[in-house]
Amino acid sequence: MLSDFEEHLTNTAWAFAVCQVTDAPLMYAISSSSIARIASASPQGLANLAWAVAKSMLQHMTLLAAISAAALAKMTEWHS
Repeated sequence: MLSDFEEHLTNTAWAFAVCQVTDAPLMYAISSSSIARIASASPQGLANLAWAVAKSMLQHMTLLAAISAAALAKMTEWHS
């Protein structure tokens, strides 16, 4: 079961990126909300969020640093 974070924030960001919808205020709101919840994301959720941020060309360096830190912390999950 997906957490509320993944079900709502990461999937919304991913869907907007797939549809090539550019809404900077929405992406910044998702990014800001994601930072506090990033540790609960699955590896797939982190990947989806990172891809959505890259696709939207959003320059939210705090979020990118949080995704990176969370991914490094979860690397053992990816190898099991």
